[in-house]
Amino acid sequence: MLLWRTAVVAACMALSTAGAVAGPALEAMTGRWTSQSTCSNPGQWRVVGNEIEFAWPGSPLDVERVLSESGNRVETIGISPQINGNRYTYIVSDDRNTVWIRNHRQNIDQIVKRCW
Repeated sequence: MLLWRTAVVAACMALSTAGAVAGPALEAMTGRWTSQSTCSNPGQWRVVGNEIEFAWPGSPLDVERVLSESGNRVETIGISPQINGNRYTYIVSDDRNTVWIRNHRQNIDQIVKRCW
């Protein structure tokens, strides 16, 4: 029993230091994405713990913290200086190849497609 408790405490501590465990929608967001009709100049998205890093060509790295994930929906808040405090909603398609993005501050919607 003591060994089991120790394992549970260690697992909880690891989760609290590493951030949220990524669910299927968040995991699907890692990859190359574009809002254009071709993938000639895609951006790179990377999920690290409970944060998402967005590297778009010619733009500074944007970082958002995940606030929640439910089903195919991910809610975030910007933490890098250029987007600090901005809230976003991401809805990942069932096939994981399209993401609808809602920028709540600017009241703008965008759709991006996965580049293979």
